[in-house]
Amino acid sequence: SPILILSVCSISCTYKKVDLPKPSNTCVISNTIQTHVVNMSAAISFEPKNIEIIQGDTVKWVLTGSVHSTTCDGTNGTSYPSGGTTWDSGVISTVGNFYKKAITVPGTYNYICTVHGSMMTGTIVVKKRC
Repeated sequence: SPILILSVCSISCTYKKVDLPKPSNTCVISNTIQTHVVNMSAAISFEPKNIEIIQGDTVKWVLTGSVHSTTCDGTNGTSYPSGGTTWDSGVISTVGNFYKKAITVPGTYNYICTVHGSMMTGTIVVKKRC
């Protein structure tokens, strides 16, 4: 009768921890300072409502309709990162008039129109510049 011989093979695996490179999303490489336009419209909204900019860029709020303001002072639901500076445009009532603010501290800024309160809010995310 035939003899069946089973052979057992052993496979050995060695696992080595490899540190993968970390994504470089801690800062944005850019030598260009930009101005980002946010319209304050008759539709009682900031357009665009949410923007992302790079540290040092300027935001320019332009009145395109109605009566509005842009305010970020830590009250009425507004917030800014530690070390960030506040702003208050005051009420702007003439179409075409604007308010500009250079934002130099990275982080998230939540702002409002003081005329319309929580009905009109916006957010600016400021990324660190390399």
